[in-house]
Amino acid sequence: MKPVAPGRRAHVFHNGLWGAWIYDVEKIDQPSQTMTFSKGGFQEGRGGGMGTQPFFVEGAQEALDSPAEWWIDPELGYIHLYPNASTPPSLLILPIHETIVSISKPVKNVTFENIVFMHTTDGLMEEFTVPEAGDWSVRQTGAVQLEGVVESAFHHCSWIRVGGNCLFINGSSSDISITNSEFLLPGSSGVVVVGFTSYANTSSFMSYPSNIAISGSLFEGIGVLGKQTSALFVSVACNVSITNSVLYSGPRAGININDGFCGGHQITKSVIFDWVRETQDHGPINTWYRQMYVDPLNPKMATSPQWFRIAQNAILNGPSSNRDLGNLFPAVDNDDGSAMYWIAKNLMIYGGGKNYLGNDKVWDSNLIVFPGRWSHDPCLTAWRGANEVYSNNTCITPDTDQPVYFDASLSGSTCIFNYSDPDIAKYLPHTHSNTYHTPTGLFFSGCNSNITLADLQKVGEEIGSKSVKGYVLEDLLVHAMWLLLG
Repeated sequence: MKPVAPGRRAHVFHNGLWGAWIYDVEKIDQPSQTMTFSKGGFQEGRGGGMGTQPFFVEGAQEALDSPAEWWIDPELGYIHLYPNASTPPSLLILPIHETIVSISKPVKNVTFENIVFMHTTDGLMEEFTVPEAGDWSVRQTGAVQLEGVVESAFHHCSWIRVGGNCLFINGSSSDISITNSEFLLPGSSGVVVVGFTSYANTSSFMSYPSNIAISGSLFEGIGVLGKQTSALFVSVACNVSITNSVLYSGPRAGININDGFCGGHQITKSVIFDWVRETQDHGPINTWYRQMYVDPLNPKMATSPQWFRIAQNAILNGPSSNRDLGNLFPAVDNDDGSAMYWIAKNLMIYGGGKNYLGNDKVWDSNLIVFPGRWSHDPCLTAWRGANEVYSNNTCITPDTDQPVYFDASLSGSTCIFNYSDPDIAKYLPHTHSNTYHTPTGLFFSGCNSNITLADLQKVGEEIGSKSVKGYVLEDLLVHAMWLLLG
């Protein structure tokens, strides 16, 4: 094996395809076609093994073979540039700082207005932290970093091609508004809101952001370099909201709620599409709640989060290059114990709702169109959730007469479906007043495909619900406008 010039990095998706790791390449053995890594693998909190998943290597001099490509020789300090048609280049930008603005002391009433933040380093090989029990690890900084900042605002600001996160809000920051701003083509995430607990950080106190409000903003082309990234990521925070915004194009979920700490987050009146482009097994909105939290003033008392609200959004799911792997791709993925979610009056296209464990979720008055387009998902997939309601929804499934899949089992590997047994029924959604548009006009429940709508109505479920053959496009358009503008 021969030593490799410094600066080469391998970007490797792990077999789970929930994100990617980045490594420094130490050596390459050409006869065996193997690489040895010296550092890396910490840029995503939960992964799998390596095998045949996609990867690429940057910083290799041999790969400098197309216009607009460049390579840095760190030993000699030279930049090798393959010019494009606009040669000679009029401008070369070499970022040297990861953070442009950092406020780490308690301050109040700071306003950023009409400022453009551009061209920072990516920080991908620096320290990452796992904030809580979701899949993520995060780089705890950004082009702009706030800690302990209160009653402050960003108006008409832009983050364009920053190397890492755009805006990182942590600690006890609160009452911060981001309005009419744009986050374009960052290397990592758009807005990252992260606090910490004493357990997670082995300290004697907790510190968390609260009342962070995003409105009228645009997020485009998230995660150019990092693949465990989102337009908005929230962990250990209270009352984070995003409304009247457009979020599109990225490798993973557009919005990721990492845990159930405190809650109160709201996602409303926004357009969210073209996510999960390079990863798998989640949707444009992805949530987890894998651990309980306790009241710091009463350590024996477990806390219950405020209700989360996802309402009046247009959510278009897919497509992705990984749809053939058999995983679910819902529009809203309430995964791994997510609780206290009210999901209402959304237009969901090419994906429905999903619950895996957890409790207290309501899916009400949503219009779900062609949920099985990418992976044959139904209107709602619900595995073993307590106190959950699916009501007043309209769903169009042109490819199946089984528009729902309900299962009270823990794993989903075996079907447990019996509303007549109260011990089982408490882990199945309570349903009523839904309209199902199916190819034949018939309705059979997934999991137990022998159960019809009439069978469910005999045991008190799906009262007021109906199954209809086909659909009328004009009616769908009117319904969608009523949801989003009403």
